[in-house]
Amino acid sequence: MAEGRLAQREEVFRLAADAVDGVIYEWDMASGFVHRSRGVLEVLGLEPGDLEPTISAWCERVHPLDFEAAKKAVNLGLLSGRGWTTTYRIRDARGRYRCILERGLIQRNAAGDPVRAIGCCVDVSEIKRSRTCWRRPSRRPRPAAGSTASSRAS
Repeated sequence: MAEGRLAQREEVFRLAADAVDGVIYEWDMASGFVHRSRGVLEVLGLEPGDLEPTISAWCERVHPLDFEAAKKAVNLGLLSGRGWTTTYRIRDARGRYRCILERGLIQRNAAGDPVRAIGCCVDVSEIKRSRTCWRRPSRRPRPAAGSTASSRAS
């Protein structure tokens, strides 16, 4: 019976991971091992087995200009918080940078020390691109002060 429940939980996790346009991860802080979902293929273009199961393997791909801010957000969460939320750019298999929104939740032991983090890294590149397009000023010339649509038509 317990094996059936475990299999069902694993199936639910697999389906949920497939539904997310991102990477779901579990980070065991004692061993340093990070298990990542197959979303690594969609986000980075890598098979999960092609990315070393460590935090450093992921961090090496974070854009140098974003690394310190992302590291600070994670460290603050680990020190005293329930988790973290941060954004950064990460290099994919083709060398392009993708915009990532990462949320992590921390599991602590009885002493309050972090022992595990569960999180999700979602590719928000298209959202960022869309927002940039909306913010760009229009390239059409603006009418001169005092002119009207009818005066421009004549």
